[in-house]
Amino acid sequence: MRTYLIRVLGVALLSALAEVFLPEGNMRRAAAPVIGLATVAVILVPAVNLITGESQVLWPAIEKTPDAAVYADAVGERYKTKIIEKIKEQGGEVLELCIDETYKITHVTLEKGAETKAIYYITTELGVPRREIEVR
Repeated sequence: MRTYLIRVLGVALLSALAEVFLPEGNMRRAAAPVIGLATVAVILVPAVNLITGESQVLWPAIEKTPDAAVYADAVGERYKTKIIEKIKEQGGEVLELCIDETYKITHVTLEKGAETKAIYYITTELGVPRREIEVR
């Protein structure tokens, strides 16, 4: 409903501006029916949608954005991948990396034989307490 009202108000505002700024004469006379048709079309969209059963008639279908949980999961996975790459650069093979909903690293499990600089990187640069780093 909100989108519908915004569209109607937008077309009404554009119509008013067009009538004010169009020059007198043939241009204004030719534009008046087009402006009126656009206004009527925007107002009638919900009725046409009800009759045809389509979600959108005059505007192309817009792909809906994924819900927040799906988006957050994707961001979390991308973040974890980047962190794992950074730790690998420091000489550590990550077996498990846990993050919370605020993307704070809560636990890291490294493969046995991880270099000291990898653990140092995790504690100093990533802020993970040493007790949350496990080496197996």
